[in-house]
Amino acid sequence: MCASKARIETGEFSNLRLDAPCCLTTVRFHPRDPSLVLAGGFTGELFIWSVAREEGGSTDAVVASTNMQGHREKVTAVHWLPQAEVDSTLRHTLVLSAALDGKILLWAVDAKAQSMLPKRGFLLQAEHLPRTLKVRGRSRTEVGITAVSINAEDTNIISIGTEAGAVFQVGPSCTVEHVDN
Repeated sequence: MCASKARIETGEFSNLRLDAPCCLTTVRFHPRDPSLVLAGGFTGELFIWSVAREEGGSTDAVVASTNMQGHREKVTAVHWLPQAEVDSTLRHTLVLSAALDGKILLWAVDAKAQSMLPKRGFLLQAEHLPRTLKVRGRSRTEVGITAVSINAEDTNIISIGTEAGAVFQVGPSCTVEHVDN
């Protein structure tokens, strides 16, 4: 459900309901177009909704979704990546997601096809952790990502928090691996 801050403070109920096929675990409004909502779910899916009201009072509902491709576990962070302009087709829109499956994925939005397609990804594994945090004999095991923050001055640099308690900074020099489902 969506509600304005003023409605929440006054105890009023929401004025819009968005249905998802799974429990949502993270939600983020678009930084330039507040009618667009990006969300990640418990089952690893991503969704984009347009909450702009049409003349008849209805909304466009789902603009795009991942349809169970990409993440295998709970999505813990979603971000809209900066772009020059926002258009109604979202054809140049990129979003970033992270999940407990250890994947950070970059998605291209295709609003016309109502889908998001993975473009690049990174898999955080136990071998990336400092020795003090490693689990013996499990170096190829993924490490869940619990938080992501994008550097405001250089959007190529992100910080990630992990289930193991480690915090990493990832930048353009980082090796980007193709991540299969």
